[in-house]
Formats: sequence, C-alpha cells, structure tokens
Amino acid sequence: FVADDAKANDYATAMSAAGTREGVTIEVAEPGMGAVRRFVQGWYAEGEHVLSIDDDVSTVEVKDGSKLTAVTPAGFDEIVAAGFAECQRIGVRLWGIYPVRNAYFMRDEVTHDLRYVNGTLWGFVNTHDQAYSVTLDEKEDFERTLLCYALDGAVVRFGRVCTHTRYYTEPGGMQETRTPETVEAGAADLLRRFPLLCERNTRKKSAHAEVRLRDRRPRAGELLAWRKATR
Repeated sequence: FVADDAKANDYATAMSAAGTREGVTIEVAEPGMGAVRRFVQGWYAEGEHVLSIDDDVSTVEVKDGSKLTAVTPAGFDEIVAAGFAECQRIGVRLWGIYPVRNAYFMRDEVTHDLRYVNGTLWGFVNTHDQAYSVTLDEKEDFERTLLCYALDGAVVRFGRVCTHTRYYTEPGGMQETRTPETVEAGAADLLRRFPLLCERNTRKKSAHAEVRLRDRRPRAGELLAWRKATR
C-alpha cells in the first residue's frame, strides 16, 4: 500500500529488480499515516487477519538467553500464527511485539495489559467498525493501542520478539513531513482523549514529544473511593 502513483512506480521498479515473488501487488491508497491505515482497514474483509510490517524492518528477532537471534521464515510464521491465535483465545483484535531491540529488558512472556504495540510489526483482526480506526498521522500506533485496549479491554504483546529498525531516522515515508511540531500535536491529542490511559513521558531523551501508557482507571475495589473523591 503506497501513497500515490509515483510511489507505486518506485516500488514496482524496485520489486522487479529484486525479483519479488509472484502474487505481490501494489495498491495506491491515500497519503498520510492515518489515511492509509484507514484505507487498508476498509480494503480487507471483516474478520480477516491483517499483518502489517513496515518496509524498513531488516530482521525480526527473538530473545535467546541473553542475546537476540534472527528468526527463520518458518519461525516468523509461527509468531504470526501465535499472535492471531492468542487474540482469538481472549477475544481481542490487536497483537504486537516488544518495541525496543534490547534483550536485557525483554521477557519470555505474553501480556494482555496496557502495553505499547508499535507500528513496525503488528497484527489486527480486521473490522470495518470506525471506532477502531486511527485518526492521527503522528503516534498512530499509540492511538491504535489505546483504542483497542479501551474497546477490547486488552492487547496482546510478545515480550521476546522485536524488530531491527531505526525509528525517526530512515528516509522516506513520514520522515518527509515529520517535525517536532507535528509530533507534539499528536501527543497532545492522545493526552486529551485518553487522560487516564496515557501521560507525557518526560524521562525519555528525545527530540520529539513522547507519551507513555499507564492505566490509571480505578480498579473494582477502588471505584467507590474514586467516586467519592471526584464528587
């Protein structure tokens, strides 16, 4: 899925030179991250399993002891199948992987609480329900995580899987339009819409505005006290 006819021609040329296998097609969608995500959501059938991978991902890796090991094609297929199977098992739509390529912090676990599902590699049980549609160009992966968590009550994330890619630095795509101001606008929108599920991240050293996810909604045992405190 590409933004316009010029990009379609660029990809067709590159795919031909690389000997890309038959059956791969190029669809002209719409420019803008939010717009193309909505286009893809409408293009696939209701309930279809859609896997999204950014084209700047060089490898998919798993934690193996204290190091990272690149997965084989068969191993990758197993990860994808496990992601959708877990979504089906607990009745949710979104699964993803660990967002940072750092074996020290990664864990061999599958979580269902509120954790960031980054936009480099993720799976979605497709729906045409617009409540699940992202609206942002910046931080749309945060938005998707928050929407799916708010609507489904959980998101699936594999703590031992990551990708090798370079955030904010690869040429092309959103790098052509991203500025500190556009990133700030996306962050501000999330903070406004999901005040109990995210907050500004002031600890992370970055040239861009960052948010972090945190479920601060009152738990069942805290609900009465919370209601009294907010009256």
